[in-house]
Amino acid sequence: MIERLQPNAFAGLVLSGTLDLSSNRMRAIGPGIFGDSASPCTARALDLGGNAISTVRRGAFRGLPLLTQLYLSEPDHRNPVSVLEPGAFQGLDALAELRLCQPCASAPQSQPPAGVARGAIRELRTGTFGGLSRALLLDLTGNAITAVHRGAFEGLPLLRTLHLGSNNISAVPPGAFEGLHSLVHLHLCQPGQLNPLTNLAPGAFLGLGNVTGLLLAKGFVRRLQKGVLEGLKQLKTLNLQDNNISHIDQGTFEDSTVLQVLTLTGNRLRAIQQRTFQGLGSLVTLRLDKNHITAVARGAFASLRMLTSLSMNGNALRVLEASTFAGLVALATLDLRGNPLAVIQANWLAAAAQMKRTLTTLMLNPYSTDAGQGPSCRTTWMTTSSPATTKPEAILGEFQSGPAAPLGLWCRKYGAMGPAEAAAPQGALKGCSSCFLCV
Repeated sequence: MIERLQPNAFAGLVLSGTLDLSSNRMRAIGPGIFGDSASPCTARALDLGGNAISTVRRGAFRGLPLLTQLYLSEPDHRNPVSVLEPGAFQGLDALAELRLCQPCASAPQSQPPAGVARGAIRELRTGTFGGLSRALLLDLTGNAITAVHRGAFEGLPLLRTLHLGSNNISAVPPGAFEGLHSLVHLHLCQPGQLNPLTNLAPGAFLGLGNVTGLLLAKGFVRRLQKGVLEGLKQLKTLNLQDNNISHIDQGTFEDSTVLQVLTLTGNRLRAIQQRTFQGLGSLVTLRLDKNHITAVARGAFASLRMLTSLSMNGNALRVLEASTFAGLVALATLDLRGNPLAVIQANWLAAAAQMKRTLTTLMLNPYSTDAGQGPSCRTTWMTTSSPATTKPEAILGEFQSGPAAPLGLWCRKYGAMGPAEAAAPQGALKGCSSCFLCV
C-alpha cells in the first residue's frame, strides 16, 4: 500500500478519466505531487478516500487544471481530515464537486453535545476554499465543525449546493454565508443529519438570495429574531419543526413575501400575536401542530389572504371566538384535532366572508393524529346572544348556505361526511361518542 507520494509523482500524467488512490495509507497531501502548470496531470476525477490523510497542505492540488471531481473523504471511504490549510485547493480551476464528508452521527435530541466525539474538521478558516471558482457542490456532512465563521466560503461564487448536516454547529453569525450568491440548496439540518443549533443571528443568511428551501429542524432554537430571514428573497419553504421556539419577534416574516410553506410543528409557542405572521401574503400552508397554543390574538391571521391549509393539531385551544380566523378567505383545510375545545362561539368563521364557499375539510376531533385513546371532549356550541347551547346541526347550517360546494367534515369513527350526513339529527349517525358530530 502507498504510504507516501513524492513531489512530481504524477507530473505530466496524461489521463482522461479517474486517478484512483483510495484505500492506501497516505497521511498527508503536500504540494507538487501532481506537477505544475508546465507539466500537469490531466485527470478529470481524483479519489483519495480510505487513506489516513489528516492534513491537506497549501497548494496540494496544483497541477490538476482539468479536475472536475475530488473525493477526499466519503462515509464509506473516509479520511480523518482535521486540517485544511488556507489555499489547499488553489489551482483547481475546473473543479465542480468536492466531497469531504464523514459518517453521520445524529446529534442528541435533549441537549447540545458537550464535546466533539469524532476526529474531523472543526474549523473553517477564511480563505479555506479559495480557488474553487467553478465549484457547484460542496459536501462537509458529518465533520465536527462547531461554527461557521464569516468569510469561510469566500471564493465559491457559483456554488449551488452546500451540505453542512451532522456537524456540531450551534450558532450561525451574521454574514456566515456571504459570497454564496448562486446557492440554491443549503442543507444545515435534515433527518439523520442534524446540528445542535441554538442561535440564529439577524443577518445569518444574508447573501443567499437564490435559496428556495431551508430546513432547520430538530435543533435547539428558542427564539426567532427579527432580521434572521433577511436576504432570503426567494425562500418558498421554511421548516423549523421540533426546535424549542417559544417566541417569534413581530416583523420576523415581514420580508418573506414569497414564502409558501411554513412549518413550526413541535415547538413551544403558547400564543399567536397580532403581527406574528405579518408579511406572509403568499403563504399557502401553515403548520402549527404540537405546540402549547392557548390563545390567538384578534386578526393574527388577517394578512394570510392566500392560505389554504392551516393545521393546529395538538395544541391547547379551549375557545374558538368569532375573530379567531378572521381574514382567512382562501382557507380549504382547517385541522384543530387534539385541542381541548370547550366553547365554540356562533359565527366563529363568519369573519372570513368567503370561507363558506371554499372550506372543504374541517377537523375538530378531540384526538390528535397520534394521541391514541383518551377522554372524549364534549363541545359547547354557543350563540352570540345567549349562553344556551345548541345542537351541532344549527351551526353546520351556516356552512351550507349559498352556492357552496358540499362541505366535507370528519367523524372519528365514520370518516368523511357530506353536509347532509353531518347535519342529520342526532342519532341518525348511530353516534360514536367520540366527536362533536356524534355526541
